[in-house]
Amino acid sequence: MYKVRLEQLGVTVEKRIHATRLKNRLLTALPDLRAYSQGRGTLLSFEKNIGPALMMACSHDSDAMHLMRAAKVVRKEIFDSGFVFDGTFKANCQEEAVPPSPLALVNMILDGANIKDQNQLIHKTCLNNRPIDGV
Repeated sequence: MYKVRLEQLGVTVEKRIHATRLKNRLLTALPDLRAYSQGRGTLLSFEKNIGPALMMACSHDSDAMHLMRAAKVVRKEIFDSGFVFDGTFKANCQEEAVPPSPLALVNMILDGANIKDQNQLIHKTCLNNRPIDGV
């Protein structure tokens, strides 16, 4: 990226950029800059940016981990269900084709994740005189 940027600015770069030397020169020139290595890559960041960056990463990772775990449970159940279409439709084939965990996940998305949320939905629906399927 550094080489591309130099070329964009009109500097001709004939040799390969030595990344370690570049990093060391940047760290020397900018005393507040810190280097964080992971494998072959290095992340350069200013000290004052570390706290907010870590907070943001922690909050996003938590949500991503929950979504990943939910997806893992649903995928496992879908692929383990072994539903096979035999050429005919039985009376309750739609209910049998959907495993419980994807159904529970969709219900939680639509109606809320806990009994309190679901009761509030039922109460609001009853106040508006709108029937709810299955209630």
